[in-house]
Amino acid sequence: GNNPSTPSAIAEGRAKCWCTFDESGTLADSFNTASITDNATGDWTVNIDTDMSNANYAFACSVNAEADVNNLTVGGIAAFAAGTLRIAVKTAHTGSNVDEEAMSVIIFGDQ
Repeated sequence: GNNPSTPSAIAEGRAKCWCTFDESGTLADSFNTASITDNATGDWTVNIDTDMSNANYAFACSVNAEADVNNLTVGGIAAFAAGTLRIAVKTAHTGSNVDEEAMSVIIFGDQ
């Protein structure tokens, strides 16, 4: 329309990696995700297939929580690296890590 995008704007604005996986680390669907590593309960590493060019990328996570679990928090728990993202899923009221039935991650950055 009246708001043309440049090739640079398109390349910078596209997700470079995304995935959805279950509590066993099995990928349901993904793009540019080599694998998921289950480090411990509620502690996952997303292994990126084609690495980001540096560790200065952005990510967002979401969890499909079970009905009896409230106040979940999801966040990065380790320093970013160009080829991985480590995340944790915790309950806010206990601070304990938990596995959930479905988790999703999306990553934006330079490649």
